[in-house]
Amino acid sequence: MAEDNTWSTQPSEAVSTTSDLYKRLMGGAAKTEIGQLQIGDYVPDFIAESTEGEVDFHASIDGRWGLFVTFHKNFDPVATTELAALSKLKSDLDERNVELIGLACNTRTSHLEWKRETEELFECTIDFPIVADTDAEIAKSFGLVYPDATIPVRGLVPASLTVLTAPSRRVQWFVYYPATTGRNFQEVIRVQQALQLSYDNDLLATGANYMAGEDVFVTPAISAAQAKSSFPKGFVQIKPWFRLTPPPETTTQDGAADQTSSGIKPMRDGKYQLAVSEASTLLAI
Repeated sequence: MAEDNTWSTQPSEAVSTTSDLYKRLMGGAAKTEIGQLQIGDYVPDFIAESTEGEVDFHASIDGRWGLFVTFHKNFDPVATTELAALSKLKSDLDERNVELIGLACNTRTSHLEWKRETEELFECTIDFPIVADTDAEIAKSFGLVYPDATIPVRGLVPASLTVLTAPSRRVQWFVYYPATTGRNFQEVIRVQQALQLSYDNDLLATGANYMAGEDVFVTPAISAAQAKSSFPKGFVQIKPWFRLTPPPETTTQDGAADQTSSGIKPMRDGKYQLAVSEASTLLAI
């Protein structure tokens, strides 16, 4: 029997992610020294020292949402404001079951001094780990080193990376910022809330500028009959592919109910539906 040299179209043990599969199909190597993040792939793993002791990355985020934040360098004014901003959001992230881990390509000693000076400047407490990636090997696996750099720590891309991972440890969202531009971490929380809603129920999607508690979209992939059985609160159909429904009730880590939509009207049959006049205001975005 002739040997079958055709490529499999699905990831396998040898080709574990869609990006690896693409590289193999295009004639490249399945493994690469310079990382390239893809949504849906497993986030790169590492074990390293930090300001809070040893961090086993995958073990830390397994079963939880993960927020991985890199800083271009210590004692940088932009990065320092970001570090302080994250410290003030830590309790909110904890309530949402989000594990926060930072990283910079400096020594642990340098991290501890930077942390101390930041706490002094901003009167805050930084109690999440900042990983000491002294040789930039972890940064390299996340695509933060130029491909032609012979010494990774000298070839750092002048950028900061933010990654959100699902409890499955798969990448759900990531963004690179230039090192000169500070990040808005309230936007990161907004994105995590939207991602969690669709992660918990893949029949739902969120529109532009979505905020927690606002009405959400029923994905076009399901029929009206399926939508009726899937959403007991009801939905309004403006077009067959443009349908809105009240958000599902969610709870925070402490069991408290998250905010609910203010655009829902009770109907006489006891169910809830959107008023078309209110739902259609989304068309004016």
